[in-house]
Amino acid sequence: MSQKSFLFTERPNLYVAVTVVSLFAPALHIMQLVHQLFIFFFPLMGRVGSEVMPDVVVSIMAVVPVLIYSLYLVSSVDWRCVGSFRLHQ
Repeated sequence: MSQKSFLFTERPNLYVAVTVVSLFAPALHIMQLVHQLFIFFFPLMGRVGSEVMPDVVVSIMAVVPVLIYSLYLVSSVDWRCVGSFRLHQ
C-alpha cells in the first residue's frame, strides 16, 4: 500500500477536502462555458419562431453540462476510501 492511499484511508476528511479543492477549477470552467452558451442562445431562441420549441432546446442545454460534470465528479471518487469513513458517536 502506498503512503498516499494509506493517508487517505486513515483520514477520510482529508480525502474529501482534496477532492473538493481539485474539482473547483473544472467546475468553474464548466459554469463559465454554460454561462456563455446561455448568453448566446437565449436571445436566439426567442427569435427562432415555431420551427423549434425553445423550451426544449434551453432545457437540454441546462441538463447536458450537469450530466457531464456529475459523471466527472462520480468517476473521480475512490469509493473504497469513502466507504471506510465512519461517523463518530
